[in-house]
Amino acid sequence: MKILIDNGHGRETAGKRSPDGRLLEWSYTREIARRVVAELQAQHYYASLLVPEEEDIPLDERCRRVNRVCSELGRRNVCLVSIHVNAAGRGDKWMNASGWCCCRPPLSRRP
Repeated sequence: MKILIDNGHGRETAGKRSPDGRLLEWSYTREIARRVVAELQAQHYYASLLVPEEEDIPLDERCRRVNRVCSELGRRNVCLVSIHVNAAGRGDKWMNASGWCCCRPPLSRRP
C-alpha cells in the first residue's frame, strides 16, 4: 500500500490564510505533511509527499500524479490524503468555529 500525502495549496495561492494573516495554509500544511510522512515511514509504511514543491501545482497535475501511481500499483493499493487548514473569519476578525471534515474525492479528474 502506497500512502500519498498531498500538502494542500502552494505558496502563490492567494487568500489561503487565517483571518489575521499569521497562519499561511501552504506553510502550515507542508509542515504537517512532512511530519506525517516521516512518522509513517518511521512505522515502515510506504509513504511520500504528492507535492514536494512549494509553488502551486494545479489540481489536474496533482490528479495526474495520483493516477500515475495508481496505474503502477493498482487503485486499491494507493491511499491519498490531502491536508488543508480551514479558518473561519470575516476580514481580520475571527469567528467561532470548531470541528473537522473529511471528504472522499473521485480517483480521477477529467478536464
